[in-house]
Amino acid sequence: MWNTESSSSSAAGNSIYQYLDTNGDGSGTIDAQGNYASATEFYITPQAENEVYELARLIINIEDTGTVDAGSYGNNISLTGTDGIEAKVLDSDNNVLRDLTAGEIIQTNGHWAKVSYDVSNTDFGAGANYVNCRWTFSKSGKAIKLDYGERLAIILKGNFTALDGHFFMIQGKKYNKF
Repeated sequence: MWNTESSSSSAAGNSIYQYLDTNGDGSGTIDAQGNYASATEFYITPQAENEVYELARLIINIEDTGTVDAGSYGNNISLTGTDGIEAKVLDSDNNVLRDLTAGEIIQTNGHWAKVSYDVSNTDFGAGANYVNCRWTFSKSGKAIKLDYGERLAIILKGNFTALDGHFFMIQGKKYNKF
């Protein structure tokens, strides 16, 4: 049985609320609005050999000025061919343990609904519009478990610089194995 508390933390201290980033530990770049000519990962990975992460939910936030519709990414970004977003669980040798997008590439705002169902488009009337997606892994079967050396990665390829913001927040728990 895993120890869910340590002498130096409370149960609340074991909660994970972290943006996926380019370093996997919360210390890297969190805003994924770059131009990724080659595949770039925003990810999370356990930081110690005795840690296990149980990831329940991913919140995707796309911020863009102008009309946002289902047929483009943000406001009028056209992603075609191999450009777009994939979500995978990988091991330390980059072997795919789980392909969370089932071989599909997310290329439009509407594509998020194919994998998560919970997608909203919010227009506040002024400023940026928001596409928010709640992808609850635990509701589709089971939370995603990561052992040391494994990572949940959002892999971006293409030009996302026209966005005002692009964030991926993970929520879950961490446990000590021993």
